[in-house]
Amino acid sequence: MKSTTLPVSSTDGPASTPISFDAAQTRKIVIAAYIGTALEWYDFFLFGTVAAIVFAPLFFPGDVPPFL
Repeated sequence: MKSTTLPVSSTDGPASTPISFDAAQTRKIVIAAYIGTALEWYDFFLFGTVAAIVFAPLFFPGDVPPFL
């Protein structure tokens, strides 16, 4: 298996301590990051849709005359 080495700075040890991840760990990290990002974008899309459809008429009713 191929191993990936990343330099990580630590306050306990030397300025740069290498940490190596194998292919399975790297795949697990990438999948977790992808799932987290997808959930965050879904939340952003859902809130934007609800803000436009539900909250806009509640805060800005149509029967109020404009200020212009």
